Amino acid sequence: MYDIADDLYCYKNSTVLKNIPGLRTQRALKTYEIAMTAQRAEEPLPAGRLSVNHYRVIHRHLFQDVYRWAGDFRRVRMARNGSMFCYPENIAREMHTLFGGLRSRNGLHGLSREDFAPALARFLAELNAIHPFRDGNGRTQLAFAALIGSRVGHPLNFATLQPRKFLGAMIESFRGDEKNFETHILRLTARRAAPERRAPLLHRERAILDHVIATLATLITHAIAWLGYPGIVLMMALESSLVPIPSEIVMPFAGYLASTGALSPDLGGLSRNGDLPARP
Repeated sequence: MYDIADDLYCYKNSTVLKNIPGLRTQRALKTYEIAMTAQRAEEPLPAGRLSVNHYRVIHRHLFQDVYRWAGDFRRVRMARNGSMFCYPENIAREMHTLFGGLRSRNGLHGLSREDFAPALARFLAELNAIHPFRDGNGRTQLAFAALIGSRVGHPLNFATLQPRKFLGAMIESFRGDEKNFETHILRLTARRAAPERRAPLLHRERAILDHVIATLATLITHAIAWLGYPGIVLMMALESSLVPIPSEIVMPFAGYLASTGALSPDLGGLSRNGDLPARP
């Protein structure tokens, strides 16, 4: 958790960030945020020149369904475990200095894998210390790091990522010790074994299937979140009409909303005191 006083980004008397669907509990917001950002991450990242504006556009792309301020620099002071991130009044200046350094190094082009890992680790450590956004810094950093790696010939293999250890190494880098973080980056750039002859086609098929499932999940969660019980009826009716709407997604999400009190027991849709705004 962050240490923030008088957080203008949160609902009154709450630590929940103001969000587009109006969710009022951390659990509901986290579930929605993960679903929406995962869907956006499946799409191609916005093109750009690895500049400050490009970085802001990537954050906007990932979080556009969740926060109205996506892509904007934060306006509150933030700290974690007593360590202060960059003051908001200095963010723009520090970001332009950091990305100017990236540009002067030609976007880390021409480095060996062994030299690329510490260079990228240093860039990410400084970017994390700035922490330009109120939320979503880590995911944007990883997306941007993947973009840099793919452009310079050192693609990052996130299948080998160990999230807790990686986060711990990033925290250590924030305190000035980047060695462990460099090791994690080096591990992510390790070459994978050559795929079998059929593997590229299988990869494309899997990517298409994942995209279809993610799209369906987004449609279903939006319908239930906004329509309530009528949304569940609609989804189940579509399934009965041979439209591929899997009940395995409909019912668990509906059950989750019911458990949080977002669905009222009188079949009237969303509760006015629940996690989601009532239907107009």
